Amino acid sequence: MMKKILMILLSAAILASSAACQGQNGASSGSSVPASSGGSTSAGSSSSAGGTSSSASLYSGVTSDTSSVTPAFQDASRAPTAKAEASKNDGNYKIKSVDFSLKKDNNDYSVSYPQLTGLASQQDKVNAAIKNCALKTVNSLGTGAKKVKTRVKTAGDATYQGKTFISIGFNEYVTLSPKGKTTHALRTVNLNLTTGTALSFSDLIKESDSFYAALAKDAKAQFSSEYASAATASALKKDLDKTSMYFTESGVGFAVMSQSKLLRVTIGYDEIKPFVTNNAVWKNFI
Repeated sequence: MMKKILMILLSAAILASSAACQGQNGASSGSSVPASSGGSTSAGSSSSAGGTSSSASLYSGVTSDTSSVTPAFQDASRAPTAKAEASKNDGNYKIKSVDFSLKKDNNDYSVSYPQLTGLASQQDKVNAAIKNCALKTVNSLGTGAKKVKTRVKTAGDATYQGKTFISIGFNEYVTLSPKGKTTHALRTVNLNLTTGTALSFSDLIKESDSFYAALAKDAKAQFSSEYASAATASALKKDLDKTSMYFTESGVGFAVMSQSKLLRVTIGYDEIKPFVTNNAVWKNFI
């Protein structure tokens, strides 16, 4: 019974953490781990300001699955678009990595997330939104003493750094007990740097059957035969995680959960163009 209760709590925590990163500003109450939690926070080195994504670390084991001889999915190879290249951060701001760690009372938490420095305006609002998204599962589970070892490992990185827009993904692994199954999730936050506003799926995509049909074409090419059933328009409409939308220089990506496996599908900007809203963010890419 206790195991069932723990799994329900984990599911609720992950759902809440995913939803909270989309379409909300970061200055909400309870967005940071309490100082009394005993956790430590430290700032790492700053990245280059040239806007190059460091997605290799974020998507280690996500861009291509390496847990088996036959990968569950493989990212498509696409060239960056001219607009995406021209819109990249050219020194307007820098990114530093901040680490949070708590290892006591059966809490084993390790979270890393980016923070911006040198942003002309909205820097506090932007950084609060990023931090809020990074620590959401930790805050949902709480920092009080646990009866069994509870592990959360979250790694965040920017997948696209633009002059007026940034897309950040968090690759997360959660284990509720030493013998419990590890849950893998991907959640993202997409921010308009001019306003500090977090953008949701509905802010950016005009959802339709045609959208899922276009996405299915890419999924069929990227998913292995074992997950062919997940690469249909109807399956994607049901299983696509709308809180996992992220941007790169060459396209847009989403997470899909199939057979308890986290898959990822990407679609090029030329393919997604018919389904985008009139949000100003798209001017960076299309």
